[in-house]
Amino acid sequence: MGVQFSDEVKLWEQVKVRVLNASHLTLAYPALLLGYHEVAEAMRDPQVPVLLDRFLDKIVLPLLEAPRDVDLVDYKNTVLERFSNEAMHDQLTRIASDSASKVPVYFTTTLQEMLARGVDHRIPAFTLAAW
Repeated sequence: MGVQFSDEVKLWEQVKVRVLNASHLTLAYPALLLGYHEVAEAMRDPQVPVLLDRFLDKIVLPLLEAPRDVDLVDYKNTVLERFSNEAMHDQLTRIASDSASKVPVYFTTTLQEMLARGVDHRIPAFTLAAW
């Protein structure tokens, strides 16, 4: 690991917000309803990684512009591996806290682009319903 300097800060910000942060919320709300407490615990449920893969592959990644030399699929896989890391002990209640301020920031751009392009909206609708 190290520091990476970039003049594409906006693109990097969008990748982080729309892949990592939005995935955290897409995972957290249904996982809490299923009775899970930690991210890695929820990732052991076979349905949760499938939900995240479909959300990212079908909705988020096609709408993103990647910074130079960034493979969005690799980034996605790194995020999902991190979510599965048992040593992290990341609490779902922490992720879900202050949702009223997080949902607009992490979902708005994706939702606007998705609706403008006629992309299937079932997964984001499910996430918002679970919220």
